[in-house]
Amino acid sequence: MNNIPTDMDQVASMVQAAAAAGHPTTATDVINKGLQQSAQDYMDEATEGSYFSAHLSGNQITIDDMNGKQVATIRTPAASYAEAFKANPRQTLTNIDNDLRHLIDTRQIAL
Repeated sequence: MNNIPTDMDQVASMVQAAAAAGHPTTATDVINKGLQQSAQDYMDEATEGSYFSAHLSGNQITIDDMNGKQVATIRTPAASYAEAFKANPRQTLTNIDNDLRHLIDTRQIAL
């Protein structure tokens, strides 16, 4: 499950592949892991290193610095990021990228 799903068909395929490999999981778990990884990848690329950690919980993604201090939070208006993804996968991924870009551009996330 290293891939980041971009639609619900990919989520279903990843759930089936995990079950076939003896690691049953749920669509929500696949979505949450994928969105968290997407946010982490964005942060790593934008800051040219692993200086920040993204953590997804429900309807928010928190960003911690390398010392473990929370420096920023983004939220979706949906009940959860998984629900937002189920309703509109590509827009959810775009919203996360845009929200993180805004935090970086406004120096709320900075080295």
